Formats: sequence, C-alpha cells, structure tokens
Amino acid sequence: MTDEDAIAVRSMGFLSMSWDHRTIDGAEAAKFLARLRERIETTDFTSDLSQFE
Repeated sequence: MTDEDAIAVRSMGFLSMSWDHRTIDGAEAAKFLARLRERIETTDFTSDLSQFE
C-alpha cells in the first residue's frame, strides 16, 4: 500500500431491476440505471433522513 491508498467503510445498498427484453432494449435499461445511480449518488438526502435521528 502507498500513502495514497486507503481502506474505507461505506454503506452500500443494492438495487435490482428486471424487465421484459422484448419491450425494453438493454441499452435503454442501462441508461436508466446509470441515470438513477447518478441521482442517488449526487442527491443530498440529509433533510429527508433527519426525521430518523
């Protein structure tokens, strides 16, 4: 390990999705999942989660 390497503990969540390949193209589903991941990773949920403190 170098000085730049680090081990970090992070919360993880798993999201699964299924669809009928005859109605939704795999490329469209991948775009949807990429956009969803971006929204989840960049949205500040602090105010929404404060009620659970």
